[in-house]
Amino acid sequence: MSIAGFVLSFVFCPAGLILSIIALRQINRTQERGKAFAIAGIVISAIAIVIVIITIIFAIAVGVYMVNHPETWNGSYCINGDCVYKDYGDSAFTSLAIMPLAALIG
Repeated sequence: MSIAGFVLSFVFCPAGLILSIIALRQINRTQERGKAFAIAGIVISAIAIVIVIITIIFAIAVGVYMVNHPETWNGSYCINGDCVYKDYGDSAFTSLAIMPLAALIG
């Protein structure tokens, strides 16, 4: 079970974490082998979950910034409150809050 938890820690982190914790508890009760794999599965899964959470928070922060600063969507810029807006002929579209999504779609 510890090897399965270790492998799952690379594929599906929550399942790898749960399986590795269960395996470690079982190993401590029965004195079986594989404690290193269980510990490695727990550590790798925990680190991967933290990285995923940080990535999601960063993506949300970038999205909120983009929605609140539309001048960054089309090459426009602001310095000390003086803004220069570049008009590429699609001003009506760039004023929408979905511009970052539209840019991804292409």
